[in-house]
Order: sequence, then structure tokens, then C-alpha cells
Amino acid sequence: GDERIVFVVESENRYERREVVLGRAAGDEVEVIEGVTVGEQVVTHGGFILKSEAAKGAMGGGHSH
Repeated sequence: GDERIVFVVESENRYERREVVLGRAAGDEVEVIEGVTVGEQVVTHGGFILKSEAAKGAMGGGHSH
């Protein structure tokens, strides 16, 4: 959707989901105006997996059949 999020590395195997405000784009690079600070590590590969896992947690985990 229109949601713009990144995952910031907090520690090994721990990530914080952050909403960001994007600016200009040039090729594969996009300016991030708000949401992260200089020096924070941001996940660049595997974000889809983290987003899926976060969604499972928001829905209470577990399995439904």
C-alpha cells in the first residue's frame, strides 16, 4: 500500500519497525527525510520476511485453518 516502513537493527535478531518519510529518488537510491537517524543500520535485504513476521505478531501469532 502507501505505507513506507523500514526495519532498523536494534541488536542481533531484533529489529524495530519504523515509518519513514521519503524524498527524492535517483536510480536505486531514495532519500529518507524522517524516521531514521545517521548511523542507524537499516535492513536492506529480507525486509519482506520481517514485515510478514511482524504481521503475524500483530494478528496474535498462531495458525488458523
